[in-house]
Amino acid sequence: MKKLSADNYAKDKFYSSLPKAVCEVLQRQGYVAPVAVLLQLQRISKQQHDDWRMGRIPYLRERQIVSYQYQPEAQASVCQD
Repeated sequence: MKKLSADNYAKDKFYSSLPKAVCEVLQRQGYVAPVAVLLQLQRISKQQHDDWRMGRIPYLRERQIVSYQYQPEAQASVCQD
């Protein structure tokens, strides 16, 4: 796994869709929750989210729904109007 830094985070294969998803969640909810971004990016389904919320899936990572490999250290840029 490559080390993400302030210099190379924008080149990450997941980065191109992340700022757009964060902006859409922020505009819709007024705040950004990681699980909302995962839903927006379709990394988890609504059913998986509901199962997790109801305790049927203790951890999203347990079912390998969310990859351990994608944990960026750099924050996404904030939406611009």
